[in-house]
Amino acid sequence: MQLKEADFYYKITNYLGALKIYKELHEINNTRPELNYKIGVCIFNSGGDIPGTIPYFKQAVENGHVESFYYLARCYHLQMKFDEAIKLYQQ
Repeated sequence: MQLKEADFYYKITNYLGALKIYKELHEINNTRPELNYKIGVCIFNSGGDIPGTIPYFKQAVENGHVESFYYLARCYHLQMKFDEAIKLYQQ
């Protein structure tokens, strides 16, 4: 039920509403790649702490979540860590 509500908020780009619920779900199970990805996207798109998104995107990348490669690369790019960004953009 909570996941459906969070996904609804995410779909309508209410990232702060979705983030609150996703973080609650993350406390229960923090290994789900899709959940880590969505938390990262919510923080990224709500003007949050870009470096704070990196652990979420890394966890998702390590578990094969394809879209996370772009966002992780983008985070490194914004931090001027160009070598790391280039490697991820290429993947």
